[in-house]
Amino acid sequence: MRASDKIRYKINTATVTEKLIAINVLVFLFFGILNTVFSLFKISGFTAFYDWFVLPSDPAEFILKPWTIISYSFLHGGIWHLASNMLILYFSGIYFLNFFSPKRLLNYYFLGVIIGGLVFMLSYNLFPAFSGGKSYLVGASAGVMAVLIGVATQAPNMY
Repeated sequence: MRASDKIRYKINTATVTEKLIAINVLVFLFFGILNTVFSLFKISGFTAFYDWFVLPSDPAEFILKPWTIISYSFLHGGIWHLASNMLILYFSGIYFLNFFSPKRLLNYYFLGVIIGGLVFMLSYNLFPAFSGGKSYLVGASAGVMAVLIGVATQAPNMY
């Protein structure tokens, strides 16, 4: 069996959790490599490019970039941020798929991402402690926690 056949087989047999993890890791590697290339060749503009995918706290900026309500969840602040999110997603995803379908896992994940992003924007614009600043959101934590909470509410006494 050739290596390409093994990769194709793994992609076809991977669970939805493993596919989400693979997408998150590939996006992290893509932006890391892109940042490295921009730095090595002293090209400015990586931050401007990166800003097209992070979720802004400003609703006016969000209206110009509505895809950021999903795209921010595939970006991470660092290797430990990515590793901790993907580790929790992997183990909670295994349990989640014992109780629910893969389609429901995707629903929980993306609804968690969307609601987490909306709560971020609402709280950043509602509470005076955050006023006067501009901030961006990255990370899959909201989606990962939605999957974990889904498992915890289905089987609250599980060890």
